[in-house]
Amino acid sequence: MKKTKLFYVLMLLLFFQYSCSKDDGMEGEVASCTDGIQNQDETGIDCGGACGLCGPPNEGYYFYGVIDGEEVVVSGANGVGAGSCSNFKLNGGGWLVDFSTPDDLDATILLIKEFPGMGFQPDKDDYYEMYELGSYSYASGCDTEGAEISWVDDSGSFWATGLGDQSGSSFEVTERGAISTDLLPTTEVRGKFSCKLYNGNEVKTLESGEFYFLLGLF
Repeated sequence: MKKTKLFYVLMLLLFFQYSCSKDDGMEGEVASCTDGIQNQDETGIDCGGACGLCGPPNEGYYFYGVIDGEEVVVSGANGVGAGSCSNFKLNGGGWLVDFSTPDDLDATILLIKEFPGMGFQPDKDDYYEMYELGSYSYASGCDTEGAEISWVDDSGSFWATGLGDQSGSSFEVTERGAISTDLLPTTEVRGKFSCKLYNGNEVKTLESGEFYFLLGLF
C-alpha cells in the first residue's frame, strides 16, 4: 500500500514539474527572426537589426539603398515631370532632365541627356528614349550626360552624386513599361545603382540601390 501511495506521489510530482516547465516556456519565449512579430531591434517584421536587411518594398514606388550600412527607404508619393538645366543651350545643344521626386524630394533620380540643336519641344517619345534599358555613367551638373541622385537625410542635410567623384559607381535602367495613353503620358521605370553621396567634405557610400517610379513624359 505504501509503495502504491509513493508511486502516485511521484507521478503527481512529475506531472506538476512537466506542467510548470511547459508554462514557463510559453511565458518566456525568446524573440527570433522567424516569429512573425516586429520585436528585438527589428525595423520590419523579422528583418532589420539583428535579423539582416529588409530589402526593397514589395509594392508601391520607392527609392531604396544601404547607406553606410543602414537601410534607407523612401516610398509613397511619387512626383513626375521634366525640366531643363540652367545652361539650356550648352555646346550647341540642349540639356534635359527627367526626374522622379518621391516623398517631397527626400530622394531624387535624374537622367540628363543632350538633344542636339534643341530647336523643338521634346515630345513623349524623346522623354521615353531617355530611359532606354542599359547602363549609364554619372553626370556632373549640366555639363555631362548621365545619372544624378540626391537624398535628404533625417536631419535635413542634402547629399548628391554630382558633388564628387563616382569612380566604381554604377547606374542601370533594368525595366521600362509602355507609354500610358493618359492626357499627360507616363511610364514606369525600374533600375539599380551604387554610388557615393557628398555633402561638402563628407561622403557616404550607397550600395544595393534600387528604384521604381512613375516617369512623366511631358
